[in-house]
Amino acid sequence: MSCAESLRTQAFIDGEIDGAEAESIERHIESCPECQAVCADAALVSDAMRAEASRYAAPESLRRRVQAALALDKGYDPARAIRLPRVERGFWSGLFSGAGVTALAAGVAGLMLLPPSAATLADAVVQAHTDALMRGREITVVSTDHHTVKPWFAGRIALSPPVVDFAAEGFKLVGGRLDKAAGAPAAAMP
Repeated sequence: MSCAESLRTQAFIDGEIDGAEAESIERHIESCPECQAVCADAALVSDAMRAEASRYAAPESLRRRVQAALALDKGYDPARAIRLPRVERGFWSGLFSGAGVTALAAGVAGLMLLPPSAATLADAVVQAHTDALMRGREITVVSTDHHTVKPWFAGRIALSPPVVDFAAEGFKLVGGRLDKAAGAPAAAMP
């Protein structure tokens, strides 16, 4: 449609315009063949819908529920409001919902308590070592004597690791530090 008034004509047909503007559009429709055709098509569709469309009546229970909701929306009047039937939850629905929540909680707890995988643990150790290097705290207790380093660990973590000097293999003991790996305290001997 190429008429500049086509949108206003459609709004007029839909009943969205009234007053002086509606009169103006009516005068335009009388002189515009395109808008007259739009009005004629709309009338045909409307007539066909009235004549051939299926109509269904809402059930009485739906009508009562809608009326009750409208009454509550305007303000609660217990004398006029229709009470809706209360839905009772049965024993079995309560049992199954409780069992579902319990199973979900057990699953989450089980996942939290699982030990880390080897790849995750290796990543955690590398991350802890990188953090120590970045902080400049590679060694907390400086000593080349394993009789000094092992007791230092014993007072700080639950399980004191064996402290071995591998100087013969090219790895000289220089001390140790405490780290956290996978959320648990761990001994590190760089």
